[in-house]
This record gives sequence, structure tokens and C-alpha cells, in this order.
Amino acid sequence: AEGALEKYSELYADVKYQTERMLKAIDRFAITSVCRALARWEKQGRELCPISVNLSSSNMNDPDFADECSEICRSFGVKPESIGFEINEGVLLQDPARAVAFTRRLRSKGFRFIVDEFGADASALRLLSDLRPDEVKLSRAFFADETDTRDGRFMVENLLRLCAQLHVSGVAQGVDSAAQAEYLMDAACDMVQGFS
Repeated sequence: AEGALEKYSELYADVKYQTERMLKAIDRFAITSVCRALARWEKQGRELCPISVNLSSSNMNDPDFADECSEICRSFGVKPESIGFEINEGVLLQDPARAVAFTRRLRSKGFRFIVDEFGADASALRLLSDLRPDEVKLSRAFFADETDTRDGRFMVENLLRLCAQLHVSGVAQGVDSAAQAEYLMDAACDMVQGFS
């Protein structure tokens, strides 16, 4: 039995390593694609807006990630501040010290940093001051119809107020009705996503 467990452990380690390599390659492909598109749009004379790229947690252990992304941007003539990296709040909470170091490296290269799915899990509000994100995307869990209560609205309004005081853009994601969009805009939400 011990030999079987040893082989399983080796196989698990290999699969985990291969998965992380694949996720890192996908992230770099996404970043390269975004830079290529931004460069093309700029040549066409289009007005550019920042683009967000979701990152896997695999890159948080890579001390060269920010440098590699900076080099990709340079090769296409794209300014790093044109790109925001989204990392899920739950991932950040797994190892806050590592998250702070990783986001500081990204921001030192000029990239924007976005906490994705903010508030979906047990939120650590101190992340806002420690990580200093440019933008926070509020989970629809705060304003979905089933949570549209006096307390829910109080929470949304105060989170948006807190974001404004910290100079962090507040974005509501997963908006699915005109009423939600109107309420959020009245509550000084910087942007809503999902309802058209």
C-alpha cells in the first residue's frame, strides 16, 4: 500500500505541475492577445480604454511575471496602465502576504490591479488598504433581488462610499435589471456590468 501511495503522490505532483504550467501559458497568451489588440486599435485611431485580464493563481508564485508582462507590453508598444489584472478575492485571501508582494510587483511596472468577486466570500476589507487596487468589482451577492433589503442596500452604499474615499473605482458585476442598474448608479457606483 505504501508503494501505491508513493506513486499516487508522484503522479499528483506531476499533474499539478503540468496544470500550473498550462495555466501560466494561457495567462501569457491572453496578455499577448490583449496587447496585440490594443496596438492594432491604436493604429486604427480608436479611443482606447483599459482592458482587464483574469489571472490564475499560478502566477502569484512567479517573481518574474510582472517583468515578463512588462516586456510583452513593450514589444507591442502598449502602456502597462492599459491593462488591469483581475485576481479573485478568494485567491488573494489564501495568502495575503504573497498577494501583497505580487500586486506590488505588478503595480511597480505600471499595471492596474483589480480585486475580482469582491465580497463573494468572507471579505477582508483591509485588503483595500494593503493592496491598493485601482478597481473593486462588487459581487452581485450584494444587490441580487433576494438580498435587496434595507441592510443589503446599506452595505452596497457604504462599500461604494468606502471605495470612493480610498480612490478605488467601484464596479457592480452581474447586474441583471434596469432597476438594479438605476439603484447602483444612484448609489454612486462608478460602473455596472451585465445589464444592457
